[in-house]
Amino acid sequence: MCPYKIIKRAGNSVISRSEATRQSQLVTCNLQPFSTKEKIHVQMLNSTNNIKIATNFKLSEFACPCCMLVMLHPKLLAKLVEIRNIIERPVYITSGYRCPRYNQKIGGVPNSYHRIGLAADIKVGDISLIELLEVCENIDFTGIGFYEKKRFLHLDVRPTKRTRWRE
Repeated sequence: MCPYKIIKRAGNSVISRSEATRQSQLVTCNLQPFSTKEKIHVQMLNSTNNIKIATNFKLSEFACPCCMLVMLHPKLLAKLVEIRNIIERPVYITSGYRCPRYNQKIGGVPNSYHRIGLAADIKVGDISLIELLEVCENIDFTGIGFYEKKRFLHLDVRPTKRTRWRE
């Protein structure tokens, strides 16, 4: 069971529960349904997590689909807002924060920047992935992964040296 039950703040990152999964089923990290008491608790938190954190983003968009936890660094959010303002199209977060169990389940690397709120995978409709990549390069993300076959970009604000890769 996911150890996070309440909203809290950790340094520069926001941590909270998000809204229910797209299938309207509330689940925990081990993918077991919540108890009735937990469902009520999460539903109360959903209204909190459904808040706008920027003009075109809600906190819930960055939640782990497994446990609804959210951790998001303000620098990452600022750069994503900058992308949105430049391209003037919706930016879809396909993967934001990942709890350790979900990260392992999907085959993420153990030290993934998604696990600490420094990374997001994005898609944008009506723009080529190459054009999107060029915009992101100009915004100067420290980590950019180009996933051509899956049609998304991994973007992060890692504190280490600039890194680029292609898969």
